[in-house]
Amino acid sequence: MPVANSLKGLGIAALVAGIVAFLLGLVPVLGILLGLGAAAVAGFALLKRAQKGLAVTGLVLAGLATIASISTTSSLFTGVRPVASESVSVPDKPVETPAAKPTTTPEPKESPRVSEEPEEAEKPEKTQTPEPTKEAEIQPGLTDDEKSAMLDEDLKFALFVESSYQELLAVDSSLWGGYLVGVRVEGSDAYFTLQVDRSTPEGKDLGQRAAQALSTLLTQETVDELGISWVIVEDGAGVVIDQKMSSPLI
Repeated sequence: MPVANSLKGLGIAALVAGIVAFLLGLVPVLGILLGLGAAAVAGFALLKRAQKGLAVTGLVLAGLATIASISTTSSLFTGVRPVASESVSVPDKPVETPAAKPTTTPEPKESPRVSEEPEEAEKPEKTQTPEPTKEAEIQPGLTDDEKSAMLDEDLKFALFVESSYQELLAVDSSLWGGYLVGVRVEGSDAYFTLQVDRSTPEGKDLGQRAAQALSTLLTQETVDELGISWVIVEDGAGVVIDQKMSSPLI
């Protein structure tokens, strides 16, 4: 698919630009220029809906390179001014101390009588603790239905599908993605339903290939956001074909 290849190449270009900027980020001025250029390439890749993981990684590396280069450039031109220590002048001749004059001890005076009734100490004013507002209440997490919709959208984006997974069958009938008919999340498990029969060799092979691919296809961002631990592939009758632990590559 020409469009898919071009988008993939754009995502790889964003990642490569971010790596180059990150490696040269400590070089004054040059690191800033490379970081800004890499950020521009990564931003363009995200706008063109290229591979999201590669583009985001390139953008993060570009930002780190820009910050590092700004720091080294600032320290290079500013420099550190040493603080001059104050010199202490030592007198050449010792200072003559005047002789102490004898002092007369004053007679003790009668201390004023303390009032028998102690004055009442001022009581501190009570401060009212403001009641927590409704906005401070903890918002509930995502439901399984909301997670399922987000997973379906991310998977279509990763497979370059506009509306239906059956679009992939027009490209190649052996692609497992063309047989996807359902995506859902239940707790920490992600279920993917294929319109195949597990009892047939073709259906079992498609299910195993789908489980292996999906366990690494989902990005780390998606897995963390949705809390996915296992990828489970089932046939049209709901029978599990294969399952893998989620292990994203990016």
